[in-house]
Amino acid sequence: MTPLTEVQKLFLPRADLCTEEELYFRRDSARPALQADGLVCHKGEPIRFDTYFNGFSDRKWKTYTNMSCLYLRLRLEGSFKVTLIGSDYRDGRAICTVLAEEQACSDEEREWVFAYPAQNCLMCSFVLQALSDRAIFRGGGYCIPDRPERTVGIALNICTYHREAFVRRTIRNLEDALSGDSPLAGRLQVYITDNAQTFPNQDIPWVHVHRQDGFGSAGGFARGQLAILDDRSKYRLTHMIFMDDDILFDPAVLERTYRFLCHLKEEYKEYILGGALLRLHAPALQVEAGACWHAGRISGVKPGLDLRLAEHILRNEAEEPVEYQGWWYCCVPLAEGLRLPLPVYFHRDDVEFGLRYSKFLYLNGICVWHEEFENKPFSHNAYYDFRNMLIVNAIHCPQYSGKHAVRSLAHAALKKACVYRYREADLLFSAAEDFCRGTDWVLACDGAAHHARLGEMGYRPEKLSEKDMLALPAPCSPCLPRSRIRKALRWLAGFALPANRKVTVPAFEPQIGCFFRVSVAFCYEPVSKTAYTVRKSVRQTLRVVCRLLCIAPRLFFGFARAGDQWRRQYAELTGAQFWKRKLNTLK
Repeated sequence: MTPLTEVQKLFLPRADLCTEEELYFRRDSARPALQADGLVCHKGEPIRFDTYFNGFSDRKWKTYTNMSCLYLRLRLEGSFKVTLIGSDYRDGRAICTVLAEEQACSDEEREWVFAYPAQNCLMCSFVLQALSDRAIFRGGGYCIPDRPERTVGIALNICTYHREAFVRRTIRNLEDALSGDSPLAGRLQVYITDNAQTFPNQDIPWVHVHRQDGFGSAGGFARGQLAILDDRSKYRLTHMIFMDDDILFDPAVLERTYRFLCHLKEEYKEYILGGALLRLHAPALQVEAGACWHAGRISGVKPGLDLRLAEHILRNEAEEPVEYQGWWYCCVPLAEGLRLPLPVYFHRDDVEFGLRYSKFLYLNGICVWHEEFENKPFSHNAYYDFRNMLIVNAIHCPQYSGKHAVRSLAHAALKKACVYRYREADLLFSAAEDFCRGTDWVLACDGAAHHARLGEMGYRPEKLSEKDMLALPAPCSPCLPRSRIRKALRWLAGFALPANRKVTVPAFEPQIGCFFRVSVAFCYEPVSKTAYTVRKSVRQTLRVVCRLLCIAPRLFFGFARAGDQWRRQYAELTGAQFWKRKLNTLK
């Protein structure tokens, strides 16, 4: 038989990573099944592997790689019926077809290989049914007979700031994975830029730690990219993965990435391979698999899918337009002329980087778990999100003009006023003013000191005791009319009538409907158990409106001039020489 290459390892839940069983396999029984050395299969009970992590993206592999045919290799002990399955997605339903049925019978642990017949389906998987009392599944994987198209070397680019526990766990998991017969051994380098200068040195030859301060996440990722580009020949690196410091991921995902890249056809070698974002505290729910920018009106691709459901897994296989990939897991080919991040200090640097590309790939099972964004409701984000949105639009969205910028500012600032967050409205105005100052002001700004000032301008949540939490008012459940006119009339009525209520609202993007006739709102974040208080103020609302009227003309007329500066200096600002001078690494 032709030698087989394993391209996707089958893996099971891990207590230190994810215990959501239905992401890995499905069964009807609730009896204990997982053991340290495998999965116990009870006699007569079928166990399905058409899951997020253990289904095989057959159509994508056939499209984007040199795969000619597919095999399933299993390590089994006992007697089993093995059913090979092909799945498609039609009219919102999962359509499963039995491709073949085989039997595997052995009292000792043995390796079995099954060939999938020629077919055209979205996903391949299998079902195991134990035929004996003692039957154990000990692992396996999907294999192909085709040799890799290319040699791949991967560099992880991690920027961290006081996230030592997360990064240490990532390195520890990678160490465990590389200690065996992993194909990544000798093919992986990890570059950590420590913006807090507190991460300890690592006595690991493939981990490189660089320390710096005052340049934000954009500077951190730029420092890592410079080091990777310098070491490209030394370690034969072909790809770089931008990776957040506060994620949770299985090293098997990295191995799956490596295998796919090795077999990628030549015409697809410049594609970005993105990792889906899953919720850390609800690990089966997807936040997005890529996103679209829409000139600042961000929409995630395939949000809210429950990846325990077969229909959602197959829907996730469908390809949809993507404009950028977040830097929690973004695999970029190290092509000649690869430019560095835009120096915007913080936020939207990944958006700008992704908008340079138009070709993205996603596979089920390549993902990370990340802290939910709603658990990070920092006021300074309002400044960075708006200022950097204007910068990104000026560079990449030629249809975006001063009129659109004013409209965006008015919408964002008035919404802040409607939810009593007058300080965050001021941060938006500062963002608009700073953008109009042009590139020279942004580049000359002391990023760390400016970031500290922004923190002082915003709201500062305080830790709540158990007694404080019990004293919080009831959460608000808004009931809003659908019509925009009725919404506006309802808000005006609430603004004019006396406010006589206190409520608890989410700290992250509360709905305006929660504030009808509310005098005091407690902005609560349940994960960190912190809160801050905002109060209705007619005076502050009128002040926000007046300041908006003053700044709007400046933004309207200044957008074109500032945008022209960013476009003219774009090549310089994303070049290696600029970043080496800025980071003081120029030799």
